Amino acid sequence: MQAKTIHNKTKYVVVIGGSNIDICATSQNDLGEKTSNPGKITTSLGGVGRNIAENLALLGIDCRLISAVGLDIYGDRIIAQGKEVGINMDHVSKLKHSSTSTYVSILDQGGDMSIAISDMSIAEQINIDNHKTLIERAEIVIADTNIGEPILTKLIGLMGNQPLIIDAVSDIKAPRVIPHLNSIHTLKVNNSEAISICGENMTLKHMAKILHKKGVKNIFITLGEKGVFYSDGIHQDIIETEPYKVINSNGAGDAFSAAVGFSYLQGWDIFKTAFFAQNAARIALSHENTINPQMSIRAINNLEEN
Repeated sequence: MQAKTIHNKTKYVVVIGGSNIDICATSQNDLGEKTSNPGKITTSLGGVGRNIAENLALLGIDCRLISAVGLDIYGDRIIAQGKEVGINMDHVSKLKHSSTSTYVSILDQGGDMSIAISDMSIAEQINIDNHKTLIERAEIVIADTNIGEPILTKLIGLMGNQPLIIDAVSDIKAPRVIPHLNSIHTLKVNNSEAISICGENMTLKHMAKILHKKGVKNIFITLGEKGVFYSDGIHQDIIETEPYKVINSNGAGDAFSAAVGFSYLQGWDIFKTAFFAQNAARIALSHENTINPQMSIRAINNLEEN
C-alpha cells in the first residue's frame, strides 16, 4: 500500500490533548486483590494527544502538538523527547502551578489493562485561544476528550472547514462529545465508549446509525481482539484481526487514531483506513512501551503483506 506524506511545509496536522507520564505495571501471575503482586514496572511518555502526535511523527507527518505540562522534570522530558521524535512542541505550555499529568495502569499477565488511574486535570488548562491561526491553517485537527467540553467548544469555534477527528479516551470522558457530534468528522471509540455516548447498550449498527444521524461522518468502534467496526453511513462492516501476542495494550487506540488521521491525508476510503489503522494498533500492542519506536509505514505494510 503506497502512502504519501505532507511534503509542502505549509501543510500540517494539529493534535490537541493530554501529555503525561505513563507508569505501567504488568503482573507476572494472575492478579490478586489487596495484596502485592510481583511483576515488572516501566515508565514511559504518554497522554492520548501526545501519543497520537508521536505516532504521526513516526509515520512522517508534520505534526504540531497543543498541550500543557507542569514546570517539572516530567514536563521537560516530554518536551525534549517530543522534539527528538519530530513533533513540533512549540505550542506546549509549561504551567508553573500545575503538575505534569500522570497515568498509572495495572496490566494482567496477558498484557491487558485491569485497572488504571489518571491525573489529567492539567489538560483542561490548555489555552487554545493563543493558537487560533495555527488551528485555522491546519490540514486536519485531532483532539482527545482530556481537554474537556469547554475547550472542545472553543476549538470548534476556532476551526475552519477542515475535519475534526476525536478520540473519546474513556467511558467517563466520552460523553463530552455529545453536544458537538454535528461538528465531528470522524469519531474513534471503543465499544464501551460508544455505549456511554449513545446512552444504552445496543448493536454496533444501531449505535452507528444514531451517531450518523447526529452528524458524525465516519465512525470507528474498536473491539479489542475481535477487530474494528467501521461505518461511513453507506459502507459498514467488522474487520477481524489476526491472532497476535499482546505485550502492552495501552497505546493501541492512540496508534489507531493516528493512523486514521494519516489515512485521511492519503485520501483513502473508510475500509482502507480501518485496515491500515488496525495494523498500526497491532504494531503498538507488540512493544512494552506505550509507543512502539518501530512504528512506520513500512512496518504496517509488512503486516498487511503477511
